Formats: sequence, structure tokens, C-alpha cells
Amino acid sequence: MKLLIRSDLRDHHVGYDESRYWRTRDRNWLLNLGILRRIEDAEYLACEVCADGTLGEVHLDIGPEPRIYCEAHGLMRVRPERLQRWRLDFGALGTAIRGALKLTGNSEVVTPGRIWLLGRQQLGKTPVEFFLIRGVAWSDNLELLMSAPRLTGSRAPIFVCPDQLPTSPEWARAGRASLRLSEWAHLEQGQLQIEFDAFAEVCVREEDPAERALTPTPVVARAALLRKFCSNHGGATVGDVAAWAGVDRSDLNKWKLGKEGVPDGGARAHRIEQLLQRDIRVRG
Repeated sequence: MKLLIRSDLRDHHVGYDESRYWRTRDRNWLLNLGILRRIEDAEYLACEVCADGTLGEVHLDIGPEPRIYCEAHGLMRVRPERLQRWRLDFGALGTAIRGALKLTGNSEVVTPGRIWLLGRQQLGKTPVEFFLIRGVAWSDNLELLMSAPRLTGSRAPIFVCPDQLPTSPEWARAGRASLRLSEWAHLEQGQLQIEFDAFAEVCVREEDPAERALTPTPVVARAALLRKFCSNHGGATVGDVAAWAGVDRSDLNKWKLGKEGVPDGGARAHRIEQLLQRDIRVRG
């Protein structure tokens, strides 16, 4: 949707001449949804005779039809519909997104003209909040982020961006994700559709390593993983590893051998895997 790409400009608009290249049904659907909002008419239009599309000022006081003045061709009549211009209405876009994702809970304007809370959705055991954000890549994006405690205080937010994604690392803290609407949304039968299930499958969050799910190391690979870890840490001993993981040496040995005393998924096995896979220490 080209309109989403254009909306990243601070003073974006779409003129009638450009909209003629859109599919008529798409334009009508956008208008019906209120996502396209009519704004003031154009004051300058391109001359349709000039090969380079020279802009001419619009005059409404010379005859019944609008005219533009072209230096090469003088006064030229223009069709009135060519003056029409539209802008993306973020409030209406937020309403359409909320409906497409079947979000629940309250919606609210967080920062006027820039951030909208759209609602929430349960993803597994995690309640995720969706925020529509305008200008996430603008030069003032960090000030925008820091001035919105409702957003920064959200434990698992998804930032819905029309096109450009955040470029500052502060936007990619643990538990945060960004959805590029121009990539995952389309119009179908007069409604906005978002392929959120597909997005969720490929979405890679910059989560805190301690919070990501750990895959238990196969028993046959545990001895080698333990040796590699000790080698990479200046010849650390088995005793060091046990101390850093906060377990007894006997528990570390049971884990290595896959014995029942330290089952996968248990607290002690988790601490050992967390240390060996991600170097996250309980002690030391």
C-alpha cells in the first residue's frame, strides 16, 4: 500500500493525479474506511501539456473552471477533480487495525498525532499491547519514546509502523517487536487485513536472553558442551561451573549424564543450560 509508505513523510499527502494510478476499488475502500481523509485543495498542479510536468499556480477566479498558469503555454484549464488531495487519517487507520487484529481492551491517544494505543491480544501466556506509531524513524524518535511512559511501561508491546521501522536500539529493548504495516497488511473485500499469524512466526524479538525459551541440550552433546565452556573460560573447572550455575557438583554430573535427579525443565537444569548456552551466571 503506497499510502502507508507516503505517510512516513511529515507533511504527506496524495493528489488526484497520483491516485489515478491506484486501483479504483482500493481507493474507494480507503475512502469508505475513512483512512483517506480529504484535505485542502491543491494550490499548484502540473501542466498536462509540458513533458516535464511543470507546476503552475491554480487560479479559481478566471472563469467557471480552475486554471493554472504555465510559462510555456499560458493559462490552461484543468479539471476540478484534479485539485483534490487526501491524507492518511491515523485515527481511522488505528480503528481498522484494531478490528483486523480483533484487539480487546481500551484504546487511547498516548501522544497526540504520534502514538495510539490500539488494544491488546493474548499471545500464548503473554498479554501483548499494540501501539500505532507515526514517525518512529524521525529525528525526534528518542524524545518521542522517552515522553511516552504508557508505552515504555508496557511489558510486551508491538509497535505498528506504517512503513519505516525503528532504527534506534532503544526501541528494541527486551520484549518489544515492530510490525511493518506496508509489508503485512492489504485490503480485501473493503476491509483491512493483517497477516499477523505469519508475522508472529517470523518475528525475531530482541528479548533478554534470560527470558527466552531454552532448548535442552541432548544428553549425548552435554559432555562436549561442558568441555567447550570450560575451555572458553580460561580452563574453568567443573567446580567453577557448578558454582556459577548455583548447583552442586553432583547435580551437574547428573545433568551431564541425563539422570532423573536433575530433569530437563527443572530449576537446576535450567540454571545449568542458561550458563552453558548463554553464559548467564547465578553466582560469580
